[in-house]
Amino acid sequence: MSHMDDAAIQEVASSFPYLQTIGLGTRYCWTEPLKITLNGLIALLAHCSHLREVSLAMDATILDPITFQKPGGGVVNTAITVLSVGCSSIDDPTGVAVVLSAVLPSLKKVTVEAAIHAGPDRDARKEKWEDVIERLGSLAMVRGQERQQAVLEFRSQQQ
Repeated sequence: MSHMDDAAIQEVASSFPYLQTIGLGTRYCWTEPLKITLNGLIALLAHCSHLREVSLAMDATILDPITFQKPGGGVVNTAITVLSVGCSSIDDPTGVAVVLSAVLPSLKKVTVEAAIHAGPDRDARKEKWEDVIERLGSLAMVRGQERQQAVLEFRSQQQ
């Protein structure tokens, strides 16, 4: 797993575009730093539009700057409701939630590694990933409001 990075994930994803389930590195914690980032997840989603289940250990501390542009460049998967992240590191739950809400708008749950295989900072990481889920609800509400406003504006222009 330590040799897998975003480029390798993109290569795997482009080689297997009909994947429905993938699990990489979430069963046990890794002693070496993870090289897959949220960009690797986005590449996976971009190339494998049939994905329904994703378990992916990644370094979620590396984020592209948050701008007014929607993260993911338009990549969206509405089928995934649970994301298993194993021992994935995370620093900024809000930034991660902004990215995940854009690319996985139906996401309802994030799971970390099982307690039996717990890494040294499991409780702190679990709490941050739970914060991501809390923020996803708020972001979904805002996106829904924006969509509703856009529909109303479109209708008023048509009259």
